[in-house]
Amino acid sequence: MQPFLDGVRILDLTQLLPGPYATTMLADLGAEVIKVERPGTGDPVRPREPSIDGRSFTLLTRHRNKKSIAINLKHEGGRDAFLDLARTADVVVESFRPGVVDRLGVGYDDVRDVNEDVIYCSISGYGQDGPYVARSGHDLNYIGVAGLLGLTGDRDGPPTIPGYPIADFAGGMYAAFAIATALAGVRGGSGGDHIDVSMTDAVASFSMVYLDRYEGRGEIPRRGRTTLTGSHPGYRVYETGDGKAITLGALEEHFWENLCEALELPEYADDHIGPNGELPDSLRTEIVDAFADRLAERPRAAWLERFEEYDVPAGPVNDYEDLFADPHLEARGLFDEIDVGGDGDRRSGESVRQINLPLDFERFSPDEKTPAPYLGANTAELLDELGYSDAEIETLLEAGAVAETGDH
Repeated sequence: MQPFLDGVRILDLTQLLPGPYATTMLADLGAEVIKVERPGTGDPVRPREPSIDGRSFTLLTRHRNKKSIAINLKHEGGRDAFLDLARTADVVVESFRPGVVDRLGVGYDDVRDVNEDVIYCSISGYGQDGPYVARSGHDLNYIGVAGLLGLTGDRDGPPTIPGYPIADFAGGMYAAFAIATALAGVRGGSGGDHIDVSMTDAVASFSMVYLDRYEGRGEIPRRGRTTLTGSHPGYRVYETGDGKAITLGALEEHFWENLCEALELPEYADDHIGPNGELPDSLRTEIVDAFADRLAERPRAAWLERFEEYDVPAGPVNDYEDLFADPHLEARGLFDEIDVGGDGDRRSGESVRQINLPLDFERFSPDEKTPAPYLGANTAELLDELGYSDAEIETLLEAGAVAETGDH
């Protein structure tokens, strides 16, 4: 089956994580993604160690299936070359601080002047307007504003930083979703658009999980005091007899009863907490302690086997190494390896693990993956495609407007 985004050209001005996550997903679905990078240094993750033949593992795990053109957007010739490339693009994605692309002369209005139907997606921490627009920030700042951080952690302790940068990934997912939606709109005749993706907005949208009770009953969710943050004895993380951790998700009444039966603690079967129910703190503490004591009597594997037998929602807390050995994730085809070797004096036979697109289409499977490109690997090829002569390309190279570093 032809890839869904076959024939779609995306110019990727993004760096680090949110934008690259979005454009890698779109590349996996068949889009031609061209990384537009600064000559000499390229994406800031390029020089990180460890690396293989000048490409960092960070680059190799985040930028498969892409091309690279090295353009100095601060040089007039480089900016003109970018706009010439933008004439041929369906999508431009950028993640600079608001206002930077306009100062560089490659903002939405500049690109729209040469490509009326372009989809221009801007990803930023707080969005393109509002009181926080000029603030610097990182993931932790965004999830703090969005309310997620305040709900994460034990009830009597400080907020706990999540293990993954949630705002970065949420922003990337929303960007990919918005771009795919806008592409459908363009194909339907609606024309291009400027998409403003705020990572803070993306995470704040997840707060709808508590909005019903906040609006309907005036309840303010507190860390460790809601069902989903650890107040429910059946929806918690416990330690087992071998020192490993296990998750329980026995929220519904029948799961709660199954859990009490599996733990051989039938005296708590009638203490199920319904959607709007609560337990007195003393009883809640008693049940949690009883569950913890019982779970400490056997190793995790034994409990997982027993909980499966009794139909109790349970699972292991995988550490990072366990993640890649989990039999279910392996069977789902979530992990893969990509050959990053090359020809000539570049090392061959090297491979780097990849985390695949977490979508399974019945009639479509992404093509064989290509490794992240060397900086400027496609500069001459793309300029030639635009009609630049060899002499014009050489002039731009000599002026520092573009670069063709190829193997760096």
